Amino acid sequence: MTAKEFLQQYRQIDREIYERHEEIVRLRSRAERITATLTGMPGGGPPSDWTDIVARIVELTEEMDVRTRELVRTGEQIEELIDGMVDPAERRCIRLRYVNGHSWLTIARKMHYSHSGIMSLHARALASFTALWKSADSCGHNSR
Repeated sequence: MTAKEFLQQYRQIDREIYERHEEIVRLRSRAERITATLTGMPGGGPPSDWTDIVARIVELTEEMDVRTRELVRTGEQIEELIDGMVDPAERRCIRLRYVNGHSWLTIARKMHYSHSGIMSLHARALASFTALWKSADSCGHNSR
């Protein structure tokens, strides 16, 4: 894994958590519709559908908890490495891109750089981050 891939996994995990959350919301809505249908009908309705939905919600919630812990752990590692970067502009560039998920255009505007300027800054920032990441890895601080 490269340092860039390490940084990118933060947003990937965050997206996975969001997608699981969206599925849980959808399933809860479906379960509420089934419950509303069952309430007015003596002994009617499909209870197995409801049970399957609840089981899936529990499963997704557990998966979300595991991924959330992974996100927090990865985020802490990334933040610690970013904080170790010497240049404040490089720190900000890495944080805006990989933690906050901003586009290059947004980052360039926020930092008052041209597109080519922000790409040059990013290259330097990524090199700085990579050096810290490799150093932390050689000391056993990274769990890749």
